[in-house]
Amino acid sequence: NQASIADVHKVQNGKTEYEKAVEEIHKRGIMINASFVFGLDADTKETFQKTCDWIVKNRIETVTSHILTPYPGTALYRRLQAENRITSDDLSLYNTSNVVFKPKNMTAQELMDGYLWLYKNVYSFKNIIKRLPREKSQRPAYLMFNLFTPPCFAALGAMNSEMANAKWFWGGVALQFATGYTIAFVVYQVGTLITTGNFGAGFLPGL
Repeated sequence: NQASIADVHKVQNGKTEYEKAVEEIHKRGIMINASFVFGLDADTKETFQKTCDWIVKNRIETVTSHILTPYPGTALYRRLQAENRITSDDLSLYNTSNVVFKPKNMTAQELMDGYLWLYKNVYSFKNIIKRLPREKSQRPAYLMFNLFTPPCFAALGAMNSEMANAKWFWGGVALQFATGYTIAFVVYQVGTLITTGNFGAGFLPGL
């Protein structure tokens, strides 16, 4: 949302500049994790669909999403408090995955629903395939990471709600993370060995 970018005074950033940057980064064989914040005053219900479309169009490999969080002591918190828009003082909810204020152009529930909807759609099988890296050597690791790793706190929250058992929940989280990271690492290292004759530089490049 270009208006939201302007609201946070990121005058150097624009949609066109972001797309050019993404293209240049991809040309150099680098995959991207893009992080988004939702709930700024210019955001609307339509922002989520537009963001999802942009992510898919530009083949962003991994995405992290956040709900705007007015931490106490910040200028944002003071402004929202003065506007009577702070809805919770429970600091355990100030973790970028809960709505603790009244959004301007949507309801709190619409913000939460949109946040969860974005994750669900970005990491749907259809959009995982649409976001395949153009660099074929990156595709196996990309697929393993996207298909086997829980991508967000929203996904973890859904797991916790459905399992309703702390032991099974943490066991499931550990299994999924270990499986995703291990398979992505192995696929990357084997692919690098086959194509270059050498193993990759380390663990992080394998992800």
